[in-house]
Order: sequence, then C-alpha cells, then structure tokens
Amino acid sequence: MTDAHVKESDTLDPRLKDRLKESNRPKEGYVFCLACSHVLAHAQDRLNIDGSHKHVFSNPHGFMHHFGCYQEALGCAIEGPAVAADSWFPGYLWRLAMCADCGQHIGWLFEHDDHFYGLLLDKIQTG
Repeated sequence: MTDAHVKESDTLDPRLKDRLKESNRPKEGYVFCLACSHVLAHAQDRLNIDGSHKHVFSNPHGFMHHFGCYQEALGCAIEGPAVAADSWFPGYLWRLAMCADCGQHIGWLFEHDDHFYGLLLDKIQTG
C-alpha cells in the first residue's frame, strides 16, 4: 500500500488520525476495510487471544466466521448493546464493529475488564 491508500476522512477517530501521523508506524502495516479502503487498525495492534491471532467460530445459525484479533481498531464504529449470549470468549460481552466510513459489518468488539476487536478476515485488507 502506498501513502495514497491511507484515507484520512472526517470519520476517522482523532486517536487514529494521530496514529496515522506517527513516523514509527510503517504505512504498509495498516489494516483497511476491503469495501472502501478506510483505515481500521494497524498490524502492530495484532493480538493473540487464547494463544492465537486468528480464530474460526460458528454462530448459533451455523455461519462460520474467520477473524483476527486486534487490541485497537479505531477506524471501527461500535453499534448496539453489549451482549453476553453466544460469546465465543467466556466472560466477554460483544458488540458489533462496523466500518466507520461505509458502515460494513467488519467484526466485533469484545469487552470484559479489557477489550479487543475481532476483525473478519474476508472484510479487511492489509497493506
């Protein structure tokens, strides 16, 4: 990815704008929305949960979800109430994470005493 792919729009969280300006973060390390190229996170925010960055789970309707875990995904908008039912991570509540630019469902925010994001691997691209 080139610097031109780093899209700074009015919808970016101010903390993410600051991260985009940090010189110690390589531009090629950003995680983008596949639908609109909005910056969602950075590869340096990758996180291992239960021993792995990548996870595969099915929801109660039988749909399989492949996602990667990130400590922060400031380019996401969080929607809906926190839900305990059907959480893939015991003790964690989940909320929907949407692309803050195009509104595409991009994953989930998992919250407990801490938090992390699960970003759907088929909805993101990395630079």
